[in-house]
Order: sequence, then C-alpha cells, then structure tokens
Amino acid sequence: MLLGPEDVVGEEAVAVVRRLLRHLGASYDGERRPVGRAVTDNTAVQTLLAELTLVPDLAAPAVALRTLLDELLGLPEVNRLLAGRVSALATRYPLQGDPPAGRRLPDIALTVAGSSVRRAYELFHEGHFVLLDLTGRPSPGGPDAHAHPRLTRAAVTGHDPHDDLDGVAELLVRPDGHIAWTTRTADPRPRAVERAAALAAARDPGHV
Repeated sequence: MLLGPEDVVGEEAVAVVRRLLRHLGASYDGERRPVGRAVTDNTAVQTLLAELTLVPDLAAPAVALRTLLDELLGLPEVNRLLAGRVSALATRYPLQGDPPAGRRLPDIALTVAGSSVRRAYELFHEGHFVLLDLTGRPSPGGPDAHAHPRLTRAAVTGHDPHDDLDGVAELLVRPDGHIAWTTRTADPRPRAVERAAALAAARDPGHV
C-alpha cells in the first residue's frame, strides 16, 4: 500500500538497486570470474611444479622442466606475457567496440592541456571515469554531451606512441583503468554523438 510520494520514491529506489545488482552480477560473471579462474589455474601450475620435485621418480625431469622455464623467462616476449598475467595488467575484459576496449590503458607519458599531469595514471587519482581527447582539442557538443557525475576530461596534446592508441581520436577509460570506449572518427560532430552514447552507458551501466 502506498502512503505518499515517499513510498513511490522508495519503490523506485529499490527497483534501481535491484537492476543495478543484476548488472553487477552479470558483469562479474563476464569480467572478474574468468580472471579469478586464470589466477587459480596459474597457482595450480606453480604448485605442481614445486610438488613434482618431491616425487622421487619425477624429481629429475621436474628440475629439467624448471630449468627450461627459467631459460624461457629470459626471452623478453615470454617474460612480458607471464608478467602481464601474474600482475593482471594484461587482463582484457570482453567489452564491445574497437579492439582496445576492455584492455587496461597503458601508463604512458603524456601532456595534458592546462595540467601538470605527466603520466596517464595520474588522471585516475580521484576514482573518476577519464575521457581522453587525443586530438588535443576540446570537441564540440555542449556540456550535455559530456555530462557525467564522475568524469575527468583531458585534452592530450602529446603522448608516447603505443600500438593500442594508433589512430584513436578519443577514448573513455573506466575508474579501474580499463578502456570502455574508443573512436577513430576524425569528424568532431559524429564523434560527439558516439561520445554521448558512451557516456550515457557509463553513467547508467545497468540501464536504470
């Protein structure tokens, strides 16, 4: 039974929370659960390598295997691959969009107009979404196009080269450092439309 406007607001708030929790549950299954599974698999492999040396019949080949792995770790590509997995810096979430979407933004050196920021990760100290305009020019579209309660905007006038950012005009990065959206659209007007859609999705991830 509704006793007044407060009850209506209360019911709406409960509905919002329920939809948001459903979204969080779905995103956890799609993003974090595979990461957790990879961590447990990696731990199991390392544990097995240690335990094999305790089995008399397998000790010698286990030592040979570990020696081989040590040699492989001397290769930069292998070292980079394993370091990325162990540190989780190589984690890529299955997000739709341009290939960089879902990857962690590299902590590249950059120059931001009107700011003393020198590294990409300095932009995340406040725990906000970060909108990087790599063209170095503020894009048209008015304040509504950029509306987000927790958004840091940065016009990047220069940055270190990186394969993930080749040809990218703008990107939106989540507070956890993973890229949520990128565009290679050069024309600022259609790019503003794309940006508005990306910010709307970031502002309302559960479609509430």
